[in-house]
Amino acid sequence: MLTPDSIFSPSHPDYALITNISKVPNAPYCYRAIMLENKLSQELIRLCEEYHQCIETFSPILADIAEEKIAAFQLCLKENATKIFDLKIEGNEVIFYTKYRCAEGFLDDYRWNL
Repeated sequence: MLTPDSIFSPSHPDYALITNISKVPNAPYCYRAIMLENKLSQELIRLCEEYHQCIETFSPILADIAEEKIAAFQLCLKENATKIFDLKIEGNEVIFYTKYRCAEGFLDDYRWNL
């Protein structure tokens, strides 16, 4: 379990205080946490929802467009100094990856940044 932390954006005023960070079983680099304070913008929340809806409906081109907009937020864990990807918000719970998932496996950054 990681220590309490903040999801934050160095390029936007968005942040969320999180606790109870734990690894999701059988999902490499995937974690879930409880949000204590949510100061994520409606824009970011909407983009994350849109991204996941596109994935679920097999719309990869639209998912890529949403993902590029999310990438502009440069989301990371402040205390653990770790980039995060694929943020999903479900009520007061968040799920995220610490590596970028793609067809080739897991990468340290978005594929267009490598």
